[in-house]
Amino acid sequence: MEVVDPGTIQSAINGHKPGKRGWIRCNCPYCETKVGKVDTKRTLAVHIKGYVHCFRCGVEGQVTLDTGYDPADYEKPTDDEPVPLAPPEGYYPLYQEPALSAPTFNKFRKYVEETRKLKPDVMAEAGVGACLWGKYSGRIIVPVFGTSGSWMWFVSRDLAKKGNFKFPTGQKRGVMFNHQALLQKTEEPVLLVESAFDALSVWPDGVAVLGKPTDQHVEALLASRRPVCVALDGDAWEEGAGFALKLKALGQRAGTLRFAPKEDPDEVDSQDLKERAYMSVM
Repeated sequence: MEVVDPGTIQSAINGHKPGKRGWIRCNCPYCETKVGKVDTKRTLAVHIKGYVHCFRCGVEGQVTLDTGYDPADYEKPTDDEPVPLAPPEGYYPLYQEPALSAPTFNKFRKYVEETRKLKPDVMAEAGVGACLWGKYSGRIIVPVFGTSGSWMWFVSRDLAKKGNFKFPTGQKRGVMFNHQALLQKTEEPVLLVESAFDALSVWPDGVAVLGKPTDQHVEALLASRRPVCVALDGDAWEEGAGFALKLKALGQRAGTLRFAPKEDPDEVDSQDLKERAYMSVM
């Protein structure tokens, strides 16, 4: 985790009370330096146990605080507690040896290269790997990194044509896949999609909610330094359009894309998708 100054965090939370789960929301003292803009929207979340996370500039860490509140009086943080999970047993990155050339990884490489059409540089940047044994044996592993770039948790998928995703216990639903894309200042929109593979198809401009958007996701998207194009699967286009309207009503530049029924974003040419996304937010 990132090193944050306890005194700076203590000053930021003074005068603010924690919510029912022990989280204190306040203006982030690091945003002005990191993103060049003073925070006035309370994008910093600080738990009374000392966990720190900013949805705008990405600063995160853990400090010792004197809040005057007893952690025992609050529910134990679970989904939004920024404590990383370890990589799964038997995990090997597919972009480096031994998985890069070992025959036992042929089926995994074929899946990501031919079925998913992922290039080696994308796999390397995203940390795509596979498990040979353990609980996630026979599955592709896609790490989910925190806003500082550190491993937080992961998603897994089997190799079947209509395969299923398996998520580890203790997953961090407050962090989106490729969350760091929201921190890049550009006029090119980020594409908000459902799955990690949808996001990988438009790398590095896709972020995935990995399920349904949470309140934390909304806050992160509102703090995004670039426009947001909601690009949910074809069967969820109405939900996506409504979510885009919500973001716009709350002040974010946002648009939406509509796909054919049963069509996913990763089935569309990536360049065409990015051009359509750009037009949607103009």
